[in-house]
Amino acid sequence: MDGMTLATRLKARMDEVGMSQAELARRLGLAQPTIAKLVSGASQRTSHLHRIARELSTTPAYLIGETEDPSEGAVPLPTLETVLEQFGQVFVPLMDLSELVGGPSTTATPRFEPFRRERIEPMIRGRFDQVFAFEMQGDVMEPTLRHGTLCLVDRAQDRIAMQDEIYVVAVQGMIAVKRVRAKPDGSFVLMADNRAIPDDHAGKDELDVVGRVVWRADVL
Repeated sequence: MDGMTLATRLKARMDEVGMSQAELARRLGLAQPTIAKLVSGASQRTSHLHRIARELSTTPAYLIGETEDPSEGAVPLPTLETVLEQFGQVFVPLMDLSELVGGPSTTATPRFEPFRRERIEPMIRGRFDQVFAFEMQGDVMEPTLRHGTLCLVDRAQDRIAMQDEIYVVAVQGMIAVKRVRAKPDGSFVLMADNRAIPDDHAGKDELDVVGRVVWRADVL
């Protein structure tokens, strides 16, 4: 093995894929000085060459100068989505309900929740792009939905087609999770499962349906 070729190509490949010494060391479970010695040429051999090459989406042959093509023979790392698919799971966006009306996000980056595909697919008829999850806040729907209960919402069900089912709705810019009953005059009754909370009412032009709650964590 040519140590200086390894050092030069290792540094160049790390720059190409945008990976720091610290990040590469973390992924490999090594100390950062171990990587630093290879990059500087102070160390000219490593028993971790195959693992290093894989993390950098290349091959040991390229890193030691036996080939000029960094992608020739390289096996790409599986993505998290690929791994989930192999185990029959799908990612669903996990939202704060305030985001539905333009409120500030409570998280710096988007969050997702894995669900077993076979469990939720019949409920949403395969419309995975129309669902999101949220964690119930407050006690308005207790005991059915306790604080922190994970719920799944089907956005495609944006009309009150099923009486007294639980929906996520917007009423005059305010988001609510309630059982909804459509009245013959076109207005709506919004009911809390917590019987200490009185019913609300909305006119036919005051209620927008975000979607129906089709699953909650404590029922499976």
